[in-house]
Amino acid sequence: MEGLVQRLCADDGALPGAERAQARTYPAQATYQGSSQEAEVQHPPVISRYLDQAFGWAASHGFDDIVDPLEQIKAQIPWTPGYSDPELGEAFAENFAYAEIVGPGGLLRTNDYSAGLTLFAPGTLYEWHNHPAVELYLVLCQGSTWALHQPPFEAKAPGEVVLHPSNAEHAMTSGDQPFLAPWLWLGDVQSAAQFTRDEKGIRSI
Repeated sequence: MEGLVQRLCADDGALPGAERAQARTYPAQATYQGSSQEAEVQHPPVISRYLDQAFGWAASHGFDDIVDPLEQIKAQIPWTPGYSDPELGEAFAENFAYAEIVGPGGLLRTNDYSAGLTLFAPGTLYEWHNHPAVELYLVLCQGSTWALHQPPFEAKAPGEVVLHPSNAEHAMTSGDQPFLAPWLWLGDVQSAAQFTRDEKGIRSI
């Protein structure tokens, strides 16, 4: 994950200089407590359906330096399916998963930062949500769109880094192919994401 952290922090426009410099030191400073997931884990259906496709596309479009190491630990990646919130519905739970590979509950444990992957099916909306952690995403798919605070959604090209400031509401969609993006959390990595609600429930587009 060290190479991924460095790549996420390489974009001069994503983080202020001081925060970027600090984030680049995290892999070396982190005190790993050992693996929390040594055996092969059970993967959600969306992973079985789309992970190989997403990895294959990313590797063939110049991201093999990221995908190849992930392929080596693919069977152990601790994917979490969907969210438990009933308002999101069964379709979202079946078509979305995320994995914390490094972090407080990750495959490698540290409280200094958190890093992992998000994957969801084509034609899926990841509803408006927020979290205290500053978040960086590296886009590894074609056709995804992103919104910060409010619409419109903006298309992001593969290789772009997307920044979500602390507690900023944001949402993402996938296009005709699976959404795949590694992420890095900085700051408060203990507090979970919360979906944004209004008088009608979870905020949608």
